[in-house]
Formats: sequence, C-alpha cells, structure tokens
Amino acid sequence: MGIMDRMPDRTPDQIYDEWLVIRSQDGEVAALTELVSRWNGRLIGFAMGLTGEEAAALDAVQGAWLVAARDIGKLRDPARFA
Repeated sequence: MGIMDRMPDRTPDQIYDEWLVIRSQDGEVAALTELVSRWNGRLIGFAMGLTGEEAAALDAVQGAWLVAARDIGKLRDPARFA
C-alpha cells in the first residue's frame, strides 16, 4: 500500500496548502505570500457574492488576510486552513 492509498481524501493542492501553512507558522513570509496568491482570487469572488460590491469585498478579504497572517500560528491543524 502506497502513501497516496492512505490519504484518499486529500488532493495534491490540499497537501501543498497544508505545507505552506506549516512553513508560514515557522515564520516563512514567502509561504504566506504563496497562500495569498493561491487563495486571494477565490476569496474575493466569495466576498463579492456576499457583498455585491467590489470595494467592500476587497476590504473584507484584506481584513481576513490580516487576521490570518496574525493568527496562523494558532492553527493547530494546518489541513483545516482551506
């Protein structure tokens, strides 16, 4: 049985995001920057659906990233980031 057989519920993207979270928790700014790059567009789209206004969506997402950057070290299970 290979390692991928033991992790059927996680995609390679999810594993990569988890690895980025762990690196971010270790203080690697480049890893957090990569998380922002990977998730920012999706978050803006989600926020646009909620607010209906681009400016409000951008403000909400910026605030969310500030909280995420500040509190990422508190995340006990990096797989729960997404």
